Amino acid sequence: NAHAASAIVNASHVPMWGAADAVSDAVAAFLRETRAPVERQGIELVRGMQVNTAVPAAQAAFDGGFRLLMILEYLPAQDFFRECARADPDCAMCVFGEAYALKPPLVEPVKLNWLRLAHRVSKRGLALAERIAAETEAAAFAAERLAEEEENEKGEAKDKADKGAKEEKAEAMVAAAAAALARARATRAHRDLLMLRAIAARYSSPDPTPSDVPRMNRAYAEALSEAAAAFPDDADVLYFAGEAWLSVNPWLYWAKDRRTPTPWANASLGYLHRSIDIYPKQTGSLHMLIHLYEPSRLVDVSVPYTKTLIGLIEHGADHLLHVCSHALTRVGDYATATAANTAAAGFPLGEQRYPYHNLEALVWGARLGGDRESAHAGANRMVALTEYTAFCRVGDASWYSEERFSVQQMLTFIYFEEWADLAALRTPPPPELLYTRAVWYFGRGMAAAHGHGGAAIEWLELLKSQSELVDAAPIDYEYGNLKQLTHIYEWTLRGALLLEIEGDIAAALRALRHALALQEALWYDEPYPLYRSRRPALADALLRDNQRAAAISLLYDDLAEFPNQKDVLALCARLNASNCIERDASGNRVSVPLFPDVIGAPKRVAWGTENRFAPSKMVEEEKARGMSAARGQASMPMLMVMVMAAVAVAAVGIVVRRVLGVAPLKGTRAHALV
Repeated sequence: NAHAASAIVNASHVPMWGAADAVSDAVAAFLRETRAPVERQGIELVRGMQVNTAVPAAQAAFDGGFRLLMILEYLPAQDFFRECARADPDCAMCVFGEAYALKPPLVEPVKLNWLRLAHRVSKRGLALAERIAAETEAAAFAAERLAEEEENEKGEAKDKADKGAKEEKAEAMVAAAAAALARARATRAHRDLLMLRAIAARYSSPDPTPSDVPRMNRAYAEALSEAAAAFPDDADVLYFAGEAWLSVNPWLYWAKDRRTPTPWANASLGYLHRSIDIYPKQTGSLHMLIHLYEPSRLVDVSVPYTKTLIGLIEHGADHLLHVCSHALTRVGDYATATAANTAAAGFPLGEQRYPYHNLEALVWGARLGGDRESAHAGANRMVALTEYTAFCRVGDASWYSEERFSVQQMLTFIYFEEWADLAALRTPPPPELLYTRAVWYFGRGMAAAHGHGGAAIEWLELLKSQSELVDAAPIDYEYGNLKQLTHIYEWTLRGALLLEIEGDIAAALRALRHALALQEALWYDEPYPLYRSRRPALADALLRDNQRAAAISLLYDDLAEFPNQKDVLALCARLNASNCIERDASGNRVSVPLFPDVIGAPKRVAWGTENRFAPSKMVEEEKARGMSAARGQASMPMLMVMVMAAVAVAAVGIVVRRVLGVAPLKGTRAHALV
């Protein structure tokens, strides 16, 4: 029972694959530990939505379900909407809510069995809405006719000045009020009818296939645009319209410049901004605007929305706290982002929408902000959570590979260059944890390259072999960028080995540039899928090669992507370059091309212009490009050796071995692997 685990153990560097007693202790502590209630001062409940019902219990139930929709709690929301329908069988919007709650959030896969059920529910709701709209329109028309007659009789009584003038006036006022009330109900019924037509379009297929979903999403968005046009001052209708357009092409919201919205994103921006102009605390609109702006260069626009959301948090709304960090980390406010994610992760486990995601975002922001203690605490709790969910599958563990999260402890060691701690992780992960074992090889190899834990070349060879196993792994590894991340680790370790042990800066630069090329080809995700950018490591190698301008330009680009990184700013200060800006004599910023011809420009996947889940063959393409470049660099030395071999008989054996690929190119296995 997820609710039985009210907190996550703060284990001390206990890997999930460690000794059985250590794991058992961690899980036991996980299940035992209790946490103090999260303080919620100054809380304001998310506002509900007025629906066409005269039954208070139905309105209250709908408001409860609506609030849960705003925090992505779709399953419990369905219970509220069914309760609403029981309280008032003529409430069409109660059926809308039930059908809407069967649509998964943007970040989750479509469930076809839910869509089949939603088709039946929405069909029933549309029939109800059509009947109620017809009845209320007829009632409004009749009431308006009666009010008109009463008004005429009042006028006649006034003209005659008879004794019944006062009574006629009172009756006319009552009739006018009744007509106004009837018209208001008819207007809401018309709104409900438009909303039910939209949800029926969203679930138009009785037996949908995945290929039907994009078509139904667009029909849903277009139908809600009609509702928004008819009710341009209804903040909630505008929210539903804006959210619908986000579903037309999920996460593909910006052109390559990351400043120009795509047509569907532009439509969504219009509706959502109009919604909060009308009602600044429309929770769903604030939430969706943060998601819309987070991958763009205009993320600053969404920062004020985070302050509004934090003031609206109700019990169980951990995701609204967390989502604020999506904007805050992009503008470099890592301290506030870490605090928000810490609070989100402090909710009871059973009340958290995405418990892994809360902790992963906490660790990511804490690293960039230099908060070593919070980063380690979050990573250790994630390891314990991963061990726990191996049994009960809490939250998003059922569709995201847990290995994305279980390795965060090791990656935090690597981020802060805690090589002795990495070298102390001597127990290898089980063979079935392919990605976890790859990260373990990477961590041990990085520690060895910096003088801790044996021969780095051995770890590199193991990591290279493990990368091939990860490439052949199931699709779960694709959804977390895990395949491409493994190749980035491989090339990063090669660069570190060549730089720190071999002292070959030129070869190290080739390897690190290739690692960055693979990084640039990662598809968008939040938090950023790589434990840290490869730019600072490449900048350090460039500095060792006396390429100061190129290093500063690279660090500037990294700060543009992830502002206020403490370690990067410290490096800039050491270089006497404020904010890593190098200027020429005219005062213009010096920008040095990142990828010289030897590597070739990497294939960049612009955020918002490609499929979010990149094909695994991209890894092979980038890898092949880098190996081809390395062979191109090696061709001239080999030609010289062949010419020398023609003159010196003693070199014939060496030439034969190199042609056959037996001997390494420059005498070490590190160069052979690169």
